[in-house]
Amino acid sequence: MELFSYILLTLAAVALSVRGTSLNTLTVVLCVSAFAALSIVVRASGYDSDIPVYVERMQTVEHGWYYFREPVVWYVQRLLFYVTKSDFSALVISDLLVYLMVATALYGLGGPAYALLSIVIFVPFVLGMQNVYRQWVASAFLLLAISRSKKTTSQAIVFYVLAVLSHSAAVFFLPLVTASTRWRLIGLIVSMLVLPVALFFGRGTRLESYTGADLGVVYFLVFVSLTALWCLLNKKRDRLWSDSAFISLFYLTYAVGVGVLLLPSSGAERLGLFGMLAAYPIFLKIVEEKMPHWFIRSGFIVGGFVPVLVFETRQFLV
Repeated sequence: MELFSYILLTLAAVALSVRGTSLNTLTVVLCVSAFAALSIVVRASGYDSDIPVYVERMQTVEHGWYYFREPVVWYVQRLLFYVTKSDFSALVISDLLVYLMVATALYGLGGPAYALLSIVIFVPFVLGMQNVYRQWVASAFLLLAISRSKKTTSQAIVFYVLAVLSHSAAVFFLPLVTASTRWRLIGLIVSMLVLPVALFFGRGTRLESYTGADLGVVYFLVFVSLTALWCLLNKKRDRLWSDSAFISLFYLTYAVGVGVLLLPSSGAERLGLFGMLAAYPIFLKIVEEKMPHWFIRSGFIVGGFVPVLVFETRQFLV
């Protein structure tokens, strides 16, 4: 049932992209309803991988540094469980809150209508919802921070802090938030200096693979290719260092590359997955501004979902 639901959403996203449907109230309501239905199906089908841990922790009364370090998910889910007295309801409401944050961010960034569904079937989003939940929540806050950075710096800072308090790995993605501000180069340089040191001393932490494969190098090559593509498609190459999309792609390439060099095993996959979801608006920008054809849009949507079926992540959907 889960796999069937994801396939339906894929077809719906492709249909919206082919029709060129505009982002209006009806489309938003239908997309939110579709995600709510997906969440119910996913949670009713059983809890995969790390989700049982969240179910257990939302019912505990324990405290300590483990919870205080990343309190947003732990304590919000405890509150939801306290109110609903149901782990199923708490998870569905939590899922819906995350999706609403992502949808709000995409809307704020001028994303197309189909993006409200295509992001749901995107590999990092699927993995987040089904497994790496805190990282998923942090990615949603990070997207909100990126969307607000173009308008209100104070709100961007708040959402960035909430991202870090959801998952500490979000701290490495500051350049994506500052890329649209006058602090773009400062944020980039500081993060590039701090990242190798932080990863070197933190490489003993739990940085396991989420797909059953070591994809750090693959993510690195993806970002190298996207950065090169953006440079080739951009006519104003002399202004790249004032281009938020280029700065973000450049930093993500650097961050994942450093992760491949310094982190053991597949530790770079955490950075890659985080970066892929945070960079989703840039992927949309490349498609919509540089290659606005229904065939390209459809390939982008389907291509974002197919890897879920290729690796061990398919176990989450069957």
